[in-house]
Amino acid sequence: GYVHGLAPMGCSHACARPVAQPPVEHELSDDGDDDDAGDEDDAGGDAFDLNALDILGGMLEDGNAVDNIVLEVNALKFAYNRTVTDCAAVSIRAILAHARELACASATDEPARKAVLQQLKKAITRWAPLLARYVTSDADQRELIHSIEDIAEALPWTVDLFQYILQALYDEDVLGEEAILAWADDAELIPTAGNSGRAARLKACAQFLTWLREAEEDEDEDESDND
Repeated sequence: GYVHGLAPMGCSHACARPVAQPPVEHELSDDGDDDDAGDEDDAGGDAFDLNALDILGGMLEDGNAVDNIVLEVNALKFAYNRTVTDCAAVSIRAILAHARELACASATDEPARKAVLQQLKKAITRWAPLLARYVTSDADQRELIHSIEDIAEALPWTVDLFQYILQALYDEDVLGEEAILAWADDAELIPTAGNSGRAARLKACAQFLTWLREAEEDEDEDESDND
């Protein structure tokens, strides 16, 4: 089956949910060496995503309480020995997939960009408290942005929505201007000739980044005037 939210563009597949698989226990060889440990760790990452996306997809659809969702995700986090960053990454993937599913529900074919954008903003507003449970520092914020970049690489339909995803997360105080501008500054230092995706994302975010930088400059001037 398709990973939740990672199918091709058609709605019938893009909204499909994966089949969850139970955690795989590592088995040591007779001599005590776990020759396949690295491979199993890689598979564990995939299994964590599949299980978490499956659970999150259902719980978001049902409108479960954030505390209940966090309990389920944290149980998988410990079962697969994952990190808070992994939980944040899979949560934003599930939220974006959920928004697309809602847009798909009202479309007979590929949903209009406007419909996806509307559902995207609603979903991020609704589920920002979930993300806030896993994004509690500037470092977490930067990791979340990188996770969204990874999603944009995997999901072509998110590319021209990248700016709006960041802006919606900023509006809901999940991302701060310092983390966003730090990401932009770092991205602009890296040559984009071999990374057309990043170049496109920076271009799409240009207006939003300009607004953030001007707002930051205004704040600095106000602080100088008050000194």
